[in-house]
Amino acid sequence: MTPDAAKGTAMAKDWNAFMARRDERNKAPTKKEQAHWLAERSGIECELVQVAGKAFDLGREVPKYEDLADFSSKNPSVAIPDWVMRKKEEDKKTKTPLPQELRWYGPGDDLVTRVRTVAEAVGLESITVDLREDAEAVGFARWQRTVRGTIGAGVRYRVKSIDRSGTSSKPRAPFITSTLQSSASYALSFGTDRTMRVAQMLYQGVNVPGEGPVGLITYMRTDSTALSGEALGTVRSFITEKYGAKYLPEKARFYGSSNKSAQEAHEAIRPTNVRRTPEMLRGVIDEEQWRLYNLIWQRFVACQMTDAQYDSTAVLLERSDKATGAIFKANGRVQTFDGYTVTGIRGEGEDQELPAMK
Repeated sequence: MTPDAAKGTAMAKDWNAFMARRDERNKAPTKKEQAHWLAERSGIECELVQVAGKAFDLGREVPKYEDLADFSSKNPSVAIPDWVMRKKEEDKKTKTPLPQELRWYGPGDDLVTRVRTVAEAVGLESITVDLREDAEAVGFARWQRTVRGTIGAGVRYRVKSIDRSGTSSKPRAPFITSTLQSSASYALSFGTDRTMRVAQMLYQGVNVPGEGPVGLITYMRTDSTALSGEALGTVRSFITEKYGAKYLPEKARFYGSSNKSAQEAHEAIRPTNVRRTPEMLRGVIDEEQWRLYNLIWQRFVACQMTDAQYDSTAVLLERSDKATGAIFKANGRVQTFDGYTVTGIRGEGEDQELPAMK
C-alpha cells in the first residue's frame, strides 16, 4: 500500500474545509457524516496504535514546581495569569505557593520533540509542530499541538492483520413527518420549513408531461409508519422486477411506531406510484422537489428490501519500507451484499466503510 502524497495533500485541504462547515444549528459534521465523506473519496480513518514496538502514548508527567518563581524560571514564555499576580501581591510573601491550576501550564519542549519523533516514524517529512494555548481548557488540553508534514516519497504500508465478523444492517421504516424532517436536514441540508414547503408542493401536485397535475407523494403530516396492502403489493412486485428476487424478503416488512398515540388515518409518507422513479422525473420537476422526492422514494423502496450484509473489520497496517514499528488501526466494515442500499440509500451505523483489503 503506497500513500499518494499529492492526493493526500489535496484531500487534507478539502477535509479541513469540510470540518469547518456548520449546519443551520451551528453544529459541526457528525461522526457519521465524516465517515460518509471519507467513503466517497476512498479514504479511511486510522488510529496510530503502536510505535517502535510499544503502544503509542504521548502522555507526560505533571511537572513539579517549587513555587511561582520556579515556574516562571522554567517557563519564561508563559504569561502568568493576572489573578495569580494579584494573589502574589496580596500575600506579600517571598515565595508564593503555586496554584494547582498552574501545575498544568507549560508547553513542554520534551513533548514537542516526541511528537516530531513519532511523525517521522509514520513517514512524514518537512514536519512542523504548532503550539497554541486554549485559555478555556484545563490540564494538558490547554496546550494544543498541530502536526503538519508531507508524506515521504518512499513510504509504504502493508496489511499486518485483518479480523472480520459478519453483521447486517436493516432498512429503516418509511418516513413520518419527524423522520422526513431530520433526514432532509442531514442528507439535503434542508431546514424544517423548507422540507415541509417542498413536501406540500409534491403532495398537492406538480405538472407531469402526459399526465397533467399529479400528486407525487402521500400526505406529509403523519406519525404513522403503516402502509396499505396495495402499496406493499406494488412495491414488492417492483423490487423483483427492477432488482431481482434476492432483494425481496420472504414476507413484507411491517414497522411499529414508537408513538403509542400515532394516528392511523394516514399512511407513512411514500410515493403515490412507486413506478414513477426519480430517473423519470429528472428535469420534469425542479431540483429541490426532485431531491426530496428521491429521498422519499428511496426510503420507501428500501424499507421493503433485504438487509445489507457486512464484514465488520479491524485492520492493522504496518510501515513496511522502514522498520520504525509504526502501526495504524482502522475499524470499519466491508459490504458483502448491498441489499436495500442498492437503491442509493446509505446503510445505518457510523462505522466507516472500508475498501476491500487482503
